[in-house]
Amino acid sequence: MSENTSGSETKEQKSAGQNGASRGIDGSSVANAVIVFCLIVLAAAGVCVFLKSNYSTNAATADPNTVAAASNHSPAPASDAGGNANVTNPGGIDPAVLAAHPELNASVTYQLPGGEQTLDGKTMINWLVPNGDGTYTRDEATWNQHLSGYVAEMADSVDTINRNRTFHATDIGDVTLNTGGYYGWVVDQDTEAARLSADIESQNTVTREPAYSSREVATTYNNCGIGQSYAEIDLSRQHMWIYKDGVMVFDTDIVSGQMDEAHYTPEGVYLLLNKEKDAILKGDQLPDGSRTYEQPVSYWMPITNSGIGLHDASWKNVFGGLEYINNGSHGCINLPPDVAGTVYDLITMSMPIVLYYSQPYELREAPESALEQYYRRKEDEAKAAGADTNSEAFTDADGDGLPDNISYADADGDGIPDSPSDTGTASDSSGRSSAGTGEQQENAGADRNDPKKLYPICDNGLCDTDGNGVGDTDPSLLGY
Repeated sequence: MSENTSGSETKEQKSAGQNGASRGIDGSSVANAVIVFCLIVLAAAGVCVFLKSNYSTNAATADPNTVAAASNHSPAPASDAGGNANVTNPGGIDPAVLAAHPELNASVTYQLPGGEQTLDGKTMINWLVPNGDGTYTRDEATWNQHLSGYVAEMADSVDTINRNRTFHATDIGDVTLNTGGYYGWVVDQDTEAARLSADIESQNTVTREPAYSSREVATTYNNCGIGQSYAEIDLSRQHMWIYKDGVMVFDTDIVSGQMDEAHYTPEGVYLLLNKEKDAILKGDQLPDGSRTYEQPVSYWMPITNSGIGLHDASWKNVFGGLEYINNGSHGCINLPPDVAGTVYDLITMSMPIVLYYSQPYELREAPESALEQYYRRKEDEAKAAGADTNSEAFTDADGDGLPDNISYADADGDGIPDSPSDTGTASDSSGRSSAGTGEQQENAGADRNDPKKLYPICDNGLCDTDGNGVGDTDPSLLGY
């Protein structure tokens, strides 16, 4: 419909209204047109808009006969002795049905990030099995299936982790943030299903949030859930901005992970896991107990459990530009030493940290790992000493660059094979590895594309060569 036509019809409506005529634009059409116009304006302004439909029975998870009989039907009103229909309650449910199923009196209004959603008897009556005579039977299996389905569908409309979101980037406008990171809403479905069941059985009328296992600091409509105080890092422009209450208060050049498959910095939205001053970042621990490096830093701000974080980098002279492509970090955000303290003071534990690439990128093949280098060096030394490098100690049938007779374990289930037990790794009071192991964790995270991370089973520093699970040989004596 063109603007001229729309204007013409509006005048007709006015005229018809003044003359008491019956013609004019349907009110719902005007409302829909206004809503669509507003959504277009909001989208153009970079505002997140989420459209959600009301909950309906999920036929895929419900009993087909129940769905066919109950879906999209209101209960038939019962009749009194004189054949007159009984008066129904405001929810449209026959009082006789409510008397038989008082749980339908419950009403739970959920306060969700994008608005409110109410579950009441008008929906729950479809969770009952109709008997064909105006009465209903509650089949517990069917009822619980519908209840769980309701919570699952609500979670699907609310959860934001592993979903793209729009972000208004500094100076360049809207960008799409990919599914990385762990920041976002996640409904705890098991806990919420139990809470909802209790509310229903108690016939409660409540307004509340659902149970969350993860939440954002802002609503959907507040900067797409990021809020007005956040840190923004463009990994393509190699620059960081910090915003407080919607105002940019600080910015700096940075250096992120080197652009290969093992070291690039993953994009996503994160929160700080910890803040620590005067930490020592440690590299991979090799089978002989040595570390690839131990680097003191003044400020350590981890954002992933694999050890990626923000820290000062006194060993670097160049920040920003293209430095990161061939001379980047192991995945961390390197900060100029003279500004790292300011960043440390400005970023709070509840402040989202947004990492994104505003330009397309390609990753090179991962370079040889520190442990691969270690075994190659040992093999070269063995060859020089006249050892038989075709022996089992040097066989690499699976092509992973490591001798096949070395086994690996992951007792803690973190996806990274465990290091020797005598390393004396310090832990903080929370039981989490302290910042002193940060760079060790960083390298573990850098090998996230190859989680078989490279530590033989050892006991008190001795490697298990006979496969019985007990360390028996010093690595330096293995001949590789």
